[in-house]
Amino acid sequence: LMAHTKQVFQETFRDIRRFFSPEDYREKLEATTESFVVALDHHVDFLIKGYLKATGQEAFQYKPQPCPADYAYIPRRMTKSPILHMEDYLIGDDQLMARYQALEKKYPMEYFEVRTLQLLIQYYIDGQRNLWEIARAVMRETGSSSPQQVHDLVQLLVSLGTVEIQKE
Repeated sequence: LMAHTKQVFQETFRDIRRFFSPEDYREKLEATTESFVVALDHHVDFLIKGYLKATGQEAFQYKPQPCPADYAYIPRRMTKSPILHMEDYLIGDDQLMARYQALEKKYPMEYFEVRTLQLLIQYYIDGQRNLWEIARAVMRETGSSSPQQVHDLVQLLVSLGTVEIQKE
């Protein structure tokens, strides 16, 4: 969980680059951003060492679960930001609207609003993580969702043209 939280914050710091030209970011912001990333690395390392000492453990080795083949593909978001109001993009396409509405019914949310979960899933679609990693990150952050739910949403977004599946 600490490694996930660290990654979320580091990527949030780095996400600022999309609001600036590459030159402006490199010249004015990259050094500050990366100093925050390094500081976060040091803080998390300090916390982990303190935890290990307090619990009498010598080391902790994270062992990720193996990725099922069905979820090994890497989606990439084609839009700069996640889509907040999906319904607005589906107006005029009755088939996609029906698929979206069926998706919302298939996966009712207990704690998170469906739209919030969809935004989080889209945020993690960065062209670097496979679907399994995206689903696990969303599950850690929300306590809900499933790899199949993430897959179903990604397939809808592919049909909509806002996400593409990267070729290996």
